[in-house]
Amino acid sequence: MKVLLLLLLVVTASGRVFHRCQLARALKCAGMAGYAGASLGDWVCLARWASHYNTYTRRRQCDGSVGYGIFQMSNRQLCKDGCTPSQNICHVPCRRLLTNLRSAIHCARCAGRRASYWTIWRRHCQGRNVNCYIRGCGV
Repeated sequence: MKVLLLLLLVVTASGRVFHRCQLARALKCAGMAGYAGASLGDWVCLARWASHYNTYTRRRQCDGSVGYGIFQMSNRQLCKDGCTPSQNICHVPCRRLLTNLRSAIHCARCAGRRASYWTIWRRHCQGRNVNCYIRGCGV
């Protein structure tokens, strides 16, 4: 079973749109259930509202920064795009967040629960029943 889940992570090496349960299983395999105090439902909810489960999402934010990938990581704080001054907390090129789920998960772990990164989560997921995002997924 672990080999199958590991293969799921390896297959995600190019940009793609996940089905809700595919993402839930991949995040569980990567140890995200309970990470930084967030449930697996919280992570899947974040991905739903941030990118509609699409790793290749790139979106300009109100403050002029750009969010990259399935979790919309900021080019000013979390990744480096080569154009914008960045803290690059995740030590990753932003373009990798568009094509590599493992890099996005690594970056989410680096960001942890720092409130400024999770505006989308606070708006759509915080304080709500997020179990519906993993219901029927077998996780």
